[in-house]
Amino acid sequence: NISPYGNRVYARFPFLIKEITMKYCIVLIVIFASTLQTQAQLENNNWKFGLFGTTCTFLPTFTIRPFDHKQQYFEQCITLSDPVHSRLMFYGGAEFGSNKWTVNLYEPNQRKLNHKILYGDNSSAQGLIIVPYPRHCNKFLIVSILAANVTYNNFNNDKGKIKFNIIDYSLVRYPEKQSLLEPVNELCLADNFTEGLAATIHSNKQDYWIIACTDGANAGWYAIPITDNGIECHKSIFSSDKRYRPDVMNNISISPNSKYIENNKNLYVFDNSNGSIKHILAIDTVKTKDGKSLKSSNMHKNLNCSEFSSNSKYLYYTIYYMDNNPLTQGYNIVQIDIEKAQRGEPSAILLKYPFNKEVRNYSISLAPDSSIYFISGFDNLRFIMNRIKNPNLEGEQSLLEHKLMLIDTNQVKKEERINLTVKGVQFPNFSHHVFDPNYKRIPTL
Repeated sequence: NISPYGNRVYARFPFLIKEITMKYCIVLIVIFASTLQTQAQLENNNWKFGLFGTTCTFLPTFTIRPFDHKQQYFEQCITLSDPVHSRLMFYGGAEFGSNKWTVNLYEPNQRKLNHKILYGDNSSAQGLIIVPYPRHCNKFLIVSILAANVTYNNFNNDKGKIKFNIIDYSLVRYPEKQSLLEPVNELCLADNFTEGLAATIHSNKQDYWIIACTDGANAGWYAIPITDNGIECHKSIFSSDKRYRPDVMNNISISPNSKYIENNKNLYVFDNSNGSIKHILAIDTVKTKDGKSLKSSNMHKNLNCSEFSSNSKYLYYTIYYMDNNPLTQGYNIVQIDIEKAQRGEPSAILLKYPFNKEVRNYSISLAPDSSIYFISGFDNLRFIMNRIKNPNLEGEQSLLEHKLMLIDTNQVKKEERINLTVKGVQFPNFSHHVFDPNYKRIPTL
């Protein structure tokens, strides 16, 4: 057959093939990039509770499974999973010993990864955190802090410092290597650092920030940049506000969009392009639907741990019930609409379960499935993990689910229950960059 266009179609045929091929390639690249974006959040998909021999996995569905390696971790722990396949890579924390606290890392097969004790102790609420090493997909930084306010005499010469370790997971294929950590316990900064330690991503979507705070005459915030050159302490940004000082014992929470920081019932705005931190809201001034502030009812004193919703719109607090405040009886969670609170509008909503008055609410954390999980305790022996299933929705639409997992410390030796009555069960400490919807670190593990 002869084309009415002569030989022009046949002459353009190679170009048509090339054009079609390019279009398919573009589609595949978009699909691949979208897949990576989802998979990247699997880095924290496995939460390990070493003491109770339990692992929680969140994606593709929430599951609880037993794990036979029981280690005692107090106040802080870390885990890391393969961002592509969600395989648990390692976990660790401060373990209880006969005369000291040691920080160790373990592989899923229970092989100890480090042959040196990592810097840190059990008394720093956020003593450890894992941050990706920029532009090195097999490397991670394990950052440690030993709070200046700890009371153990054997730590007196080493308190108030931040140190780091580099773990190169590509070396796991070489069993002759005695340790995947190099260097070990390298000094980052020495100051009067407190118990809070957090991290998030830089605005360039490649580098990261470590966030910590100091106490004393020089109380304030440090934002420490992490680039492909490592932790660049000499470029740290210090911010201070004498009216709203960071608290020595409270955790630091960062919103997934890296815009907000919460500490000591105060809200700060964080600029992740230059590292500056500025106070914007005292939580005790936030109003409930009746127009009364949390401070006027003394309710602010019962607020315990904090977490942000995945869309960064809401700030949640667990309520640590106190017998002298009947207003909080039966309530477990406070939800605050951040933008409304900044405008002075009623923005705090109390959420509750039909718990008895003996309940205490402890740790709270956002998970890869975009739900928020928190721990409640009864009679200082039994702990329950609960869930806010849809924390991006307002009020009761967020749907509180009760008793996903029961942790009964009656099954634990008496000498191993130390601190459980104070802090409950701690969740692993993650850099919140993993919740950023724009996070696109390409995994190669």
